[in-house]
Order: sequence, then C-alpha cells, then structure tokens
Amino acid sequence: MTPQEIKDELNARGYTLAMLARAINKSPNTVSGVINRHITSNFIAEKLAKAIGKPVCEVFPEVQTYAKLRQQQEKQAELEQLLAS
Repeated sequence: MTPQEIKDELNARGYTLAMLARAINKSPNTVSGVINRHITSNFIAEKLAKAIGKPVCEVFPEVQTYAKLRQQQEKQAELEQLLAS
C-alpha cells in the first residue's frame, strides 16, 4: 500500500495518525516515518496493519524486514506446536 492508501484506510476507520501514535506510545513522527518507509519498526508496522485490518505483508509488501519477521513468527508457532505434542 502507498503511504496515502494507509492514511486513507486509517481515516476510513475513524482513526488518525496521532491517535494511533498515542495508542502505541510512539511519536506521530515515528509512525509517519514507518508509513513513508523512512524507517522500519516491526512493532509499529504490526500495530498499523492490525489497525487497518490487513496483514503486514500486504501493507508493506516491499519491506523485507517485515516479511522476514512474519516467516520467523510462523516458524516459531510451528515449533511450539510440534513440541507441545
């Protein structure tokens, strides 16, 4: 998604960037930096994606850091399930 599409989706759900930033205890500038791909933050990307109801890989498909994190989380869950049996 483009930065504008992300902002539009937040607005469509009645949220602002400032509201999201307050909810996750981060500065609006930091959240904006993630949306505009100036910085990366797994935490902010996940919260942002959750707020707009989409997976991180759909919101930020070109950011390899987020794709790698998702793969690691899936493998972690797989291993935990395997070991619980």
